[in-house]
Amino acid sequence: WSKKRIIRNDEEPYYIYELNDTPIAIARLDLISNENFEFEISILVSPDFRGIGVATYCIKNLLLDLDKKFLDYSVNARVHSSNKNSMKLFIIFANNPSGRG
Repeated sequence: WSKKRIIRNDEEPYYIYELNDTPIAIARLDLISNENFEFEISILVSPDFRGIGVATYCIKNLLLDLDKKFLDYSVNARVHSSNKNSMKLFIIFANNPSGRG
């Protein structure tokens, strides 16, 4: 699985974020529809680094990467209903894709 996933990295970005050589987050975009460049985002932040803006940084980074590669795309997220912080974060990006404001 991982070898196939790495080969697709140009079309489906996969990042490992580090702080002082310590992995703190993993983020990826999986292509759902090749026809209209629809992606699903997945982010996993280390428990010690949650609540300090790491996921926000990851999302902004992924969106900047997509902006460079595609003129038009969409990103979906599936968030567990008990994960209130992630729900708030994705609502912010849904209403303001730049994440500012």
